[in-house]
Amino acid sequence: MDRYQTIRDVVNQVVRPALGDRAPEFDVYAIAHATYKYATYKNADGTENAGAAGFETTLSANEFWDVVAENALSRHARECSCSNPSCQD
Repeated sequence: MDRYQTIRDVVNQVVRPALGDRAPEFDVYAIAHATYKYATYKNADGTENAGAAGFETTLSANEFWDVVAENALSRHARECSCSNPSCQD
């Protein structure tokens, strides 16, 4: 599972690349926050393992695209018949 240090990393390495040229039509930070949560992990002695902490997702690809559709800024993106923003309606 991929882990990212900051929510900005999620936006720049996951959300914007997935949306491509249509990224400006979506609230990319809302998508990042809805699809990735900050996780921390404990060492055997109960202390936090800072090197293992970061933003992770447990969503499927379909769930990701559902969140994308919910965060469309443009009318076309909201009304697109598919969840994938690469559609050519």
